[in-house]
This record gives sequence, C-alpha cells and structure tokens, in this order.
Amino acid sequence: MISKFYLIFLLLMPFYSSVAQTNELPIHFGQYFNNAQLNIAKGGSYSSLEFNIGNKRNQGNFGGIKTSYASLFFRIREQKGSFHALGLLFNNDREGSVIRRNRTYLAYARHQKLSKNWKLSAGISAGMYSFSIKSNPVMGGASSSTLDLNLGAYLYSNQTKIGFSINQLNEGEVQPIIQKIKLKKVYNLTAEHKLSVKENLLFIPSAFFRYSNLSHKELNSRYGASLNVLFSKLINIGYSLESKEGAYFFIGVHNITIGEVNKQSGFRKKIDLDFSYFRPNLNNTRTNINAFELMLKYYLDKN
Repeated sequence: MISKFYLIFLLLMPFYSSVAQTNELPIHFGQYFNNAQLNIAKGGSYSSLEFNIGNKRNQGNFGGIKTSYASLFFRIREQKGSFHALGLLFNNDREGSVIRRNRTYLAYARHQKLSKNWKLSAGISAGMYSFSIKSNPVMGGASSSTLDLNLGAYLYSNQTKIGFSINQLNEGEVQPIIQKIKLKKVYNLTAEHKLSVKENLLFIPSAFFRYSNLSHKELNSRYGASLNVLFSKLINIGYSLESKEGAYFFIGVHNITIGEVNKQSGFRKKIDLDFSYFRPNLNNTRTNINAFELMLKYYLDKN
C-alpha cells in the first residue's frame, strides 16, 4: 500500500516540477541571528571553538518535511585580536522519505581587528549541493549534484553586528530527472544591536533583508525584525515578525556551564539552547504550515 507521503508526492509532482523546482533557495530559519550558514563570515566570531546543530520541522500532516544542519568552527593563528577561522558545515532537507537535499561545505574566514572594539571579517565556503529522489513504488531513484559557493562580510563589536552575504553565488544547476533545478543567488543583509537596560536585563533587536531575482516578483524580497530579551544572562525570550510569512516565538536558556574552568586556557565550556515556534500569516497560502525549530550551540567562553 502506498503511504500518504507517496500520494502527496504524486499529487504535487506536476506543480512541483513546473514551478517550485525551477528555482531552489536555501532553507531560511527564523533564528537567523543564530545561524552562521546565512553568513559564512560570522563563523568563528562567537568563540574560539563553536559547534551548532539545529532542526526545523513542520507540524501536523506535513511533519515529514524537515531540515537539519550542523556547523563547526575553530580559530587558528590568533595574534593581537586578529585570527583565521576554519569550518565545516552540513545541511539536510527532507520531504518525507522520498526527496532529499544535502549541502556539505568547507569554510574559511579571516577576522581582522580594526580597533579596540571593532573587527571585520570576510569568509567563503565551497561545497556540494545534491538533490536525490529515493526509489519508491512511484518511480525509480535518481540524484544530481553541483558545486555551491557562498561569500560573506561581517563587521562586529560586542554590542553591534552588521553582515552582508551572498548565498549560492555561482547559481549551480542539478537535473535529477527531467526538470532542471537552479540554485538562485540570494543576497542577505543583517543587523543586530545589544542594549543593556539593567545589569541582568539585555535587549537584542535585530533585522534582516533578503533579495533574489525570482520568476515570481512578489517573492523577490523578504525582510523581518526580531527582539530577544535575555534575563540574568540565562533565560532568553523573543519574537520575530517576517513580511509575507508570519511570526516566530522564541524561548531558550543561555550560558549553561559544563564542568570546571580550564586552568591552563581559562575557558569554560558552555551551551545555549533555543526553541522557536512559527505561526504563518492568515494570508500566507504558500507556507501556511506551523513549524518548530530547535537549536543548540556548544562553545568555549572566558566570561
């Protein structure tokens, strides 16, 4: 008996092939301010060693549509506040048990100290994007891969962060069956600022703007803003509103110390854990599905 995912796949395949698969965009997370995959130059800016994992999953009957990612960055050759950062990134996107998209990258970023408070970084990542269809009762399996490049720049201090990045720079193409799938170039601009109201109360507003030249002009631009509030450097709550899409609600715990301070390096091992829930706009008929996100960051901190 064909499962419900195969039936959904059959019903959507004509539309999916003629419209959605023509242009492929990176999966966007509501917690864009936590995701170094959006801007590769951000890698290494948070800590000398940082490991991130995240998962995004739709709710209800579309729960089989999910995206996971992992990234690892570490600094090398630190001198007078400037350093290099090397990284490895992986992204997996699934639609049921049939369709899979995988992205694997090697990354490099140079972080240059400009003044006592400011640094400027530039980064690049290169890797492979693959689109595969698993063999099933409807059709045989197929797959196709292409090179994918990303660039980024990041100006930051302890309080303010401004980033610009280009995803899918070379606009590679894959053709697993008949329809060609083009990775459309995406431009991203992000900004964030920390406002310390009291000793144990921190406000962190942020915003983003994305642009891609798509066939549907109304989808070319996308923007949003968020506000996170950190209580006692531990409890994080927040809200993010995205144009044409919907709203995200955030809650998490930060600065959780693991073990003792390393006496030789002075570093503490810490983790941040954040959960978000997406609720679409009433007029959002394209992605009118509630979704969940869970992100975990492991890092070394001297604070």
